[in-house]
Amino acid sequence: AWLAGLLDGEGCFHIAHSKARNQLNPQVIVGMCHQPTVEHVAKLMGSPVRGVKTYRKGWRDRWSTTLCGARQIESLLTRILPYLV
Repeated sequence: AWLAGLLDGEGCFHIAHSKARNQLNPQVIVGMCHQPTVEHVAKLMGSPVRGVKTYRKGWRDRWSTTLCGARQIESLLTRILPYLV
């Protein structure tokens, strides 16, 4: 339930288009400044964590995790669908 709520509020359900391969690639992306939360989401989704360092004064570093692939996303959605609004 927690992951469904977080994805509903902070997640991005995205379809990327690869022009080179002429195919569509579904993705679920979560990005925020709180590293422990992103690490927990990545563990639940089974995806890697990436850090993006910022050099702008007053800005914090950003962390994100991306789940790619139709089968992996279908598995995730099957688990969280009962909890989505």
